[in-house]
Amino acid sequence: MSTRIVPEEKELLHMAAEGNREAYGNLYARYYDSLYHSLCFLVKSETEAEELIQEAFVKAWISRETLMLVRSFGDYIFMVARNLRIDKIRSRSTRATAELVYQEHRPEFELLSDDIYLYKQYYETAWEAIQQLRGKKKSIFLLRTQEGLTLQEIAQREGISRSAVKKHLYTALEQMKTALVKNSDWISLAVLYIWNSSR
Repeated sequence: MSTRIVPEEKELLHMAAEGNREAYGNLYARYYDSLYHSLCFLVKSETEAEELIQEAFVKAWISRETLMLVRSFGDYIFMVARNLRIDKIRSRSTRATAELVYQEHRPEFELLSDDIYLYKQYYETAWEAIQQLRGKKKSIFLLRTQEGLTLQEIAQREGISRSAVKKHLYTALEQMKTALVKNSDWISLAVLYIWNSSR
């Protein structure tokens, strides 16, 4: 009887970033249970927890090219889900209410930094890396990660081929990866995407 070897997380992330649905499915299966229990504790509702999980994985898949920059998918997908919840709260009330919820649960769920100051530092570092991009690399990167456009939609807007869009996006990601690695800020980019998605 043969035993199928499951790729390590880093390999799964790279495969998923290239559009491999099976690899992404493995990540889903690997983190579903822990994410579900964490969200149930956070939102006190099994139904809402399930909805957040589905939305979080869809959101992460839409921007899958950036997964190659993620160091811990467990931390990343939890932040996506948590930020989606904050976004829902903001739509019903005010920004202050969302911050109150964040502070209330911060002791249990502060996964990437010890305080707001560090969180802002991560954002600023990642944003600086984006500002270093030039020309179409920058515009394509922002259209993909901030507006959520597909490669074909970007190609139509920029007036270039889909393959050219993919090449520019890959080059931009590699450039940002190099910049963040130099500063040991692997998580900065993930923080930036999630922070902007709630604006």
